[in-house]
Amino acid sequence: MKAYVDSNIFIYSMFAHHTYGKACKTIIDDLQAGSLKGVVSTLVPVEVAGVAVEHDPSKAGLAVNTLYSLPLTFVEISQEVLLSASNLASQHGLSGCDAVHVSTCLESESQVMILNDDELKRVDEITLVKPLNYGKR
Repeated sequence: MKAYVDSNIFIYSMFAHHTYGKACKTIIDDLQAGSLKGVVSTLVPVEVAGVAVEHDPSKAGLAVNTLYSLPLTFVEISQEVLLSASNLASQHGLSGCDAVHVSTCLESESQVMILNDDELKRVDEITLVKPLNYGKR
């Protein structure tokens, strides 16, 4: 399965979140094993680094290096992605970053978007999978 993987999956795993950490680690294990083909926007490392800096600046570099060591397809934020994101934000009332994530998911022709964000339920163009439901598919 090809899936767009949102920043919060990496963040929850990185910080062993009490509710979502284990499920997110399973997703990352599947990425590493090749049973899940992951796609991310180049916005994802920015968001992951930002959260890492807030929690422990000394580990931000490790977080970014770990992310780039995963077998992921990194999609550049192109003019086309931004124009699509602008339309999606207007159409669905999304934040700029969420619209970029959705636009990248669509651009990459990913089958699902794995994230833990109810804001995107209103976007008909994508199929959402929350981390706690990932293994149930």
